[in-house]
Amino acid sequence: MAVPDKTLPAATRPRRILFLDAYDSFTNNIVALLKDVLGCQLTVQVLHMDLKTFDSDPSPDWTPDEFVDRLAAFDAVVCGPGPGSPLRDADVGAFKLLWQQDAVPVLGICLGFQSLVVHFGGSIRRLRRGGLHGLVRVVEPMDSDVFCGVPAFGATLYHSLCADIGQDDVSDADWPVARRKRPACAPELVPLAWTREGDERILMAVRHASRPFWGIQYHPESVRTDFAAHEVVSNWFRAALESNERMGRRRVDGGSFACVDSLHPSAWALNAAQLRLGACPWRSDMQSGLAAEGIRPRYSCRRVPVPLGVNAADVAELLGLDASTEAIILDSSSSIGRGDKLARNSIIALGVEEALRLEYHVGNDYVSLRVPATRDGQERSQRIRLGIGPDGKTDPSSPWHIMSEFWRRRWIPDESDQPVFKGGFLGFVTYEMGLSTLSPGLVARDRGHRRPDVCMALFLQRKTTTTAGWRMWRRG
Repeated sequence: MAVPDKTLPAATRPRRILFLDAYDSFTNNIVALLKDVLGCQLTVQVLHMDLKTFDSDPSPDWTPDEFVDRLAAFDAVVCGPGPGSPLRDADVGAFKLLWQQDAVPVLGICLGFQSLVVHFGGSIRRLRRGGLHGLVRVVEPMDSDVFCGVPAFGATLYHSLCADIGQDDVSDADWPVARRKRPACAPELVPLAWTREGDERILMAVRHASRPFWGIQYHPESVRTDFAAHEVVSNWFRAALESNERMGRRRVDGGSFACVDSLHPSAWALNAAQLRLGACPWRSDMQSGLAAEGIRPRYSCRRVPVPLGVNAADVAELLGLDASTEAIILDSSSSIGRGDKLARNSIIALGVEEALRLEYHVGNDYVSLRVPATRDGQERSQRIRLGIGPDGKTDPSSPWHIMSEFWRRRWIPDESDQPVFKGGFLGFVTYEMGLSTLSPGLVARDRGHRRPDVCMALFLQRKTTTTAGWRMWRRG
């Protein structure tokens, strides 16, 4: 079978993708992947699947009619993953509006994939082995459509539900042929890829037989997913643009709304969003006290070469760290010479017992800044009030805004001869914190304890990273 031309059609104007976010933590990673992989000038606007606008978009929420009308302003749509079920309308929202269209190219990922399968006749069941969360499995493509020329590859899965199109009813003898055929229960769907978990067959990708709809179950943006998965994304967008050309679908620019690049918002959108945040109490609270200390710190770096093979544990021993010393060690096992530079460094944070802590308990209307008591002084603390959302309730995103602003005022520009990590927050975030951001009000404030749901220690003084050698630097 001939391998198709891998070059994306030349763009005479910037391409636009609408990303429907199902309130998932992977959204920004997928948007970043789209921008990295497609290799063309691209704007990705993120809209929540319930048609609420994204944080960087100050415009009003969309209505269902506006959503359908505004699809003409985009070259394609991506329906992202999410924590819900494709069987619940509240979890998929506008996904279902897309499946009623005839010409808009769509890629469904994880939850978006499952929604596509369900809408066109498939069913959903739980995986027999239990959830496959963060596990890598081999995806076996059919070497057709968007998988043409793509070999089998490892992909990261994050799901406990799976699409059922009758694969369990097929005998092993008939499977090599049946795996490629449209199922009787969903005759409009064409299987494109599968994987196995023991004796369980799991559908990994489909396309619609006559409409420009595709879906993939795996997560292409995961750091553990092979690069072959990126080629599938590129193939999909090429197929989407070719479908638009073939069907005479031309993108309509202008209209009653402004398209916002959600990861790189325009200046006016960013300014409007900042004005909206400017009314938050935390902005004034951060002008004094612990929040105002250490702004624009000085920075210095010292490199000490060491023999190859030295790891973070060896460096910790050289620094004299033992069981009585508080330290945080993030030991990178990555030896890949590409990708995020930060992921290839191990980090040792010293002076944990003296570090400023940012703490938040879900349900509180404030974030605490705290410096633990040392032998030379008493504990110091400050409360930073959270913002108020449009509904008059505490904005669950405020702790993240506070953390971002705190670090923005202490940020040092990157230079080529400096380590990639110059200090920052190290700590933990609980599941309840993530849940409260996705579904405000779902997590009770009184859970029988007062442990923080966000606990981040700020390190601005001494850190060590290890690569082929190790480095120590100071900020102060």
